[in-house]
Parts: sequence; structure tokens; C-alpha cells
Amino acid sequence: MTISRLNCDYTRAALLLKAWIECGYKQRIEINPFRVLWINPNQITTSGGVTVQRDGRFSCHVLNGDWDLAEEQYEDANLLILLQEHFQYGGDWFDTSFYPKNLKNIEVREIAWNGCRSEIIILAKCAKLDQLFDAIKNTGYLIPDGLNYGETGLIEACVPHDIAVNIGRDGKFIFWDGRLWLSIAKILALPLIPVRVVIRPNHLQDFRDKIVLGRRKNNLSEYLQSQISHPNIYYLIA
Repeated sequence: MTISRLNCDYTRAALLLKAWIECGYKQRIEINPFRVLWINPNQITTSGGVTVQRDGRFSCHVLNGDWDLAEEQYEDANLLILLQEHFQYGGDWFDTSFYPKNLKNIEVREIAWNGCRSEIIILAKCAKLDQLFDAIKNTGYLIPDGLNYGETGLIEACVPHDIAVNIGRDGKFIFWDGRLWLSIAKILALPLIPVRVVIRPNHLQDFRDKIVLGRRKNNLSEYLQSQISHPNIYYLIA
């Protein structure tokens, strides 16, 4: 086993422990930052809500409060609109609203989208977007080989790296991270994408406990039975 692999295993274990210390030990049902749910990208229609510390975006959280009510429509996101102009409506990068705006930003502030400092760098990033779009179009949204079906991939820093969502009080998925991947998935109308959950409301986690434990006892009300098919619950009892 290489040093890098040892470091990756250590980081993974540390993230699992952090999730357990923060909220897992209080719960009866799994809290796992590496668990992914497979959902239709059109199930994610809003973004916004609570924020956590930078290193907290790789963990899981169970929070109280009205954090899930501050939402914005995802379809209004600038990146999605840009990608639609180019990939969906067939416009050249030069013809998108984003291109002259960023050239102006470089002229005025000497820096633009994603840290670009010149038109050449902007064109190089656009070319990479073309390559990524074609790859997903041809092969779908894949997770690395060798991982369990229910686990997310790892980047070089050995942390979860997929589209991340929060789940609101009504079970609705709220966008959190991975805007580029989600926008491409929406444009390509992919049937399923893997997402990992960062934040759940406290009462929803209690609800998961009740359903799963009640299911094991075969003693659920009609309403609880109706909630079993939700992706946030189904994998626990499938």
C-alpha cells in the first residue's frame, strides 16, 4: 500500500469519524458522508439555504431551524444559462452572453470567470467544458471503478466529490455543490445522477429512524408506508 493510499484511508476514516461525532452517535440510522443516492437531476429545482464551514461541506449535518426555506430557483443559475446557450441552443462560445462579459472583467479587474486572466485561458477552459460535456454525453455520469454502488468517488484529497445536495423538511432536494456537473446532467436529460447529502433537518432524520425501525417491526402507519420510496429512505430498507 502506497503512502498516498494510506493518507487517503486516513482522511476517509477521519471524515467518517467527524460525521459520527457531529451527529451520527445521536441517531439510530446511518449518517455517512460517502453514501450516494441516485436521483433524476430534475428532482433538484432549487438552491440556497444554510452554509457550513468550508471543511464541513465534506461531512454530514443534521440541523434545526428554517435554513431550508431560503431557496432560489436553480434554473436561474448563471452557469446553467451559459451552458444552455452553448450546448442546448447551439451558440458558439463567442456568441454567449458570458464571453464579452468576462473579457470586460479582464480589462477592468484583470481577472474573470474561474480565475481567468486572459482570453487564451478563457478559450482553454471552454475547450475543457466541451470535452467534459462530450464525455458525459457519450458515457453517462460514472463513478470510479472499484467503489461500492452506494459510495461516492474520491478526488486527490480523498474527500467526497460528486453533486451534493441538502434535503429540506418536505423531502425536496436542494442544490449544494457540483453546479457544472448538475447543469450538464440537466441539459443532457440524464435519467439518474449520483448525489450525496450534506444537510438534513433534524425532524427528517428522526423520521428516517421511525420509518426504518418501524419497517423492521412491520408496524408502520399508511402515511409512513407512503414515504418508503423516497431515495433518502429507500436504500436503508431495500
